Amino acid sequence: MCGKAFRDVYHLNRHKLSHSDEKPYQCPVCQQRFKRKDRMSYHVRSHDGAVHKPYNCSHCGKSFSRPDHLNSHVRQVHSTERPFKCEKCEAAFATKDRLRAHTVRHEEKVPCHVCGKMLSSAYISDHMKVHSQGPHHVCELCNKGTGEVCPMAAAAAAAAAAAAAVAAPPTAVGSLSGAEGVPVSSQPLPSQPW
Repeated sequence: MCGKAFRDVYHLNRHKLSHSDEKPYQCPVCQQRFKRKDRMSYHVRSHDGAVHKPYNCSHCGKSFSRPDHLNSHVRQVHSTERPFKCEKCEAAFATKDRLRAHTVRHEEKVPCHVCGKMLSSAYISDHMKVHSQGPHHVCELCNKGTGEVCPMAAAAAAAAAAAAAVAAPPTAVGSLSGAEGVPVSSQPLPSQPW
């Protein structure tokens, strides 16, 4: 791949991850993804304040647990230097990772065979994990399967709830509605025209 040599197979395999966009480890708290399990475990500890962050940014005061993270932050956020240039357009970036993420925009997009979302071929394998992990929702409105609730369906549900609240004024607990004698709380929501 890149010609680097390593003292053992473990370090070689760990380095190979840097050439892949695959991030199989996901934080259970914020869903951020990681290439390595040890990095994900370290990150998870940051959510409960267990990580000491003694390295402070002199520009904005943000704290970091490692000096290389501070240096990376300064390069990406505060530096105007952009040494990594895109070969296809005028864009320039502070890091190789940002350039790599950008170059995907120039690739031809292909549809996901599960949900139809258009993605660059470089991201299809990462995207497919959405369909195989965690809760799976199929939207009743757009019929797409995703790893999360469709915003369109969530908006429709909120609108239906608001319409129901306006249409049915609050009643006393246990009161019955209409001639059917059905408790108010068990009546179906009115259907929406969309």
